[in-house]
Amino acid sequence: MYSIVQFLDETFLTPQWEFSYQHCIFDTKYKNKIRGYYNLQQLKKRLETILIRREKKDVFEQLPNVIQKNIYVHLSEEQVGMHGSFARGIASILGKKFKTTYDWQKLMHLLTNMRMVCDSSYLIDKESNHSPKLTELKDILIEKLAIKTTKRKIIIFSEWVTMLKLIGEMLTKEGISFTTLTGKVPVKKRGEIIKEFENNTDCSVFLSSESGGTGLNLQVADTVINFELPWNPAKKNQRIGRIDRIGQLKQKLYVFNLLSYDSIEMKIATGLLLKQNLFDGILNSENLTDEVDFSEKGKS
Repeated sequence: MYSIVQFLDETFLTPQWEFSYQHCIFDTKYKNKIRGYYNLQQLKKRLETILIRREKKDVFEQLPNVIQKNIYVHLSEEQVGMHGSFARGIASILGKKFKTTYDWQKLMHLLTNMRMVCDSSYLIDKESNHSPKLTELKDILIEKLAIKTTKRKIIIFSEWVTMLKLIGEMLTKEGISFTTLTGKVPVKKRGEIIKEFENNTDCSVFLSSESGGTGLNLQVADTVINFELPWNPAKKNQRIGRIDRIGQLKQKLYVFNLLSYDSIEMKIATGLLLKQNLFDGILNSENLTDEVDFSEKGKS
């Protein structure tokens, strides 16, 4: 928020050092560590003259109900081993007193690997395919959503193209028709893929990566499945926003989030909630949250 306002008018808010002391809760032990944020209502008041928001509550009657559900799965033994190995690598880097640019790059690489292995071990070793999530997805589509008999329209998101390929192979085996949109698809062909999903009654599933989903408007769908959660709550909301539009004809929209127990994904889910609370505290006119303490969940 501070950086956006600075971009618009660098004199509107106080200097960064002063702003941080007005709104940041600093750790008493580590001077560069932020435990949380406070005086959110004061900040909201200061932003009133430059902030305009059109919230969903203003057009609530025009929108369908969104029902979200987290689906939890256990990692396989092989996934647990890989996940633990990456975690130990991260711990060794964090234990260093001084960290090089390479250390930070390695850290991000290991964090990404921890997320990838929660989807499938194939994303790491390109040989095995231990993926309880994929088994759960198959059950959701065939048993819970009865996709073969109800002809529903479902969007499945994954950040990794390789994972979308594995999902596509499973759908093909089950005789479920689908289309795939990723960043690799030329812009000229994207319209054809969207029309195929919208107009072909036999095409039940739309597989999309993060880059492929930007700007999509797929009101024909009634279900979103997040094969994994993104770091950023805005990205998660964008995914849901593909179908949750004004003019959506379905009465109920369903969102399923696949999460692995005892993994980095549980920490990401907690972080998303904290970030959403912070966002609502500053921007939502009816939300009275004035302080969000990240340290309570170990997220300083």
